[in-house]
Amino acid sequence: FFLEMIGTIVSYIRDGLRHVATTSDGKWQCVLMAVAAAVLVFAISSARELISLVFASIRRFLTTPSLIREYGRRRRWYHALGCGHQSKSNEDSFHDVVLTDRTKDRIVALTKAAQNARRHDAPYRHVILHGPPGTGKTLLAKKLAQCTRMDYAIMSGGDVGPLGADGVTQIHNIFRWAKTSRKGVLLFIDEAEAFLGNRKQSSKISEHTHNALNALLFNTGGERRDFMLVLSTNRPQ
Repeated sequence: FFLEMIGTIVSYIRDGLRHVATTSDGKWQCVLMAVAAAVLVFAISSARELISLVFASIRRFLTTPSLIREYGRRRRWYHALGCGHQSKSNEDSFHDVVLTDRTKDRIVALTKAAQNARRHDAPYRHVILHGPPGTGKTLLAKKLAQCTRMDYAIMSGGDVGPLGADGVTQIHNIFRWAKTSRKGVLLFIDEAEAFLGNRKQSSKISEHTHNALNALLFNTGGERRDFMLVLSTNRPQ
């Protein structure tokens, strides 16, 4: 499509130049050529942007760690079209999530803190959510990423154990992958209790799971400005 458009515009410019060269009244043709040249520049710029987005999407798809079940990105063209305008307040953004008034106040305060951290390039505060299955913890994490204009990624703690010794490598891959996002990543770990157990009871978990836990702590032990960790568990302790 873009190549056809560029070819048509070039042909208009060529015909216009011929007309100006062979006639005395070439004023309107000059205007036409100027407009055509401007459109040509826009078309080339748009084509380059589109190609860049396509290659970036392909590269990110091919390098997505195996533990990531789902991820979402906020596109630059999405904001350029006005679709990403943050017109809702933080309170309204969570209207379709069932929350008690006290919990909603805490979530809104957390959202504001995350927004301020991103705005001022400050470290993010990691969060743990607990509650029975089906209470909207995953939806809440997605809403939080949307309000803070971050990308999000979802993984399950239950997927770490079956990886065995490769679990450590995959955990490190996730955090290396997260650094490639320009907007930062909200990493949501569902069923976190599956491998984030009590280290005092290390005899009850396998060596590989224990090593995966240490890999996670290694990547989250300090202040981080490139990602926000949200853990989800069915157990309050």
